[in-house]
Amino acid sequence: MLTRKSLPTPVHRLESFSDGVIAIVITLMILEIKIPPVPDQATAADIWKSWFHLLPSLVAYVLFWMCIVPIPTEFLGLHFQRPEATALYGFTLFMNAMAFALMREYVNRNQQLLIDNLSPAIRVRMRKKLWTTVTLYFISIFAGFLSIYISIFIFVLILIIYFMPQKIVVETTE
Repeated sequence: MLTRKSLPTPVHRLESFSDGVIAIVITLMILEIKIPPVPDQATAADIWKSWFHLLPSLVAYVLFWMCIVPIPTEFLGLHFQRPEATALYGFTLFMNAMAFALMREYVNRNQQLLIDNLSPAIRVRMRKKLWTTVTLYFISIFAGFLSIYISIFIFVLILIIYFMPQKIVVETTE
């Protein structure tokens, strides 16, 4: 006699599929946001007013700061000489770094989520580097009003900090 037996569907396949669908939906939503036109002779108040009109659209994406990065990046590319552009770019990267830092703090507080054999010294060093980055991005928001080159230097410095090779020590038990 034949019996039918249903095999369980692996959960990781469903998770991967839903992650992919959500990523595509978010990308399509972000592509609909258009950069507000800003004349070269616009005042700082004009620039902030034009961005303020985008606020309702951007608020919907608060949880998706990473997806918003292309918008201030394009604005910075179009208006490189404007401190408002570096401030907006710095603010977006600050929010990304803050979101990531908060997630890392959650992982650090829940030990079962950590890699078992990663040394405590490495965990401390990674945490310091992350919060240093958050602080530098926060500084970059305001530094552009002194000189846009200070903000640009901070952005490049953070890239260098993260791309420098680091020694990772793992603890092994034998």
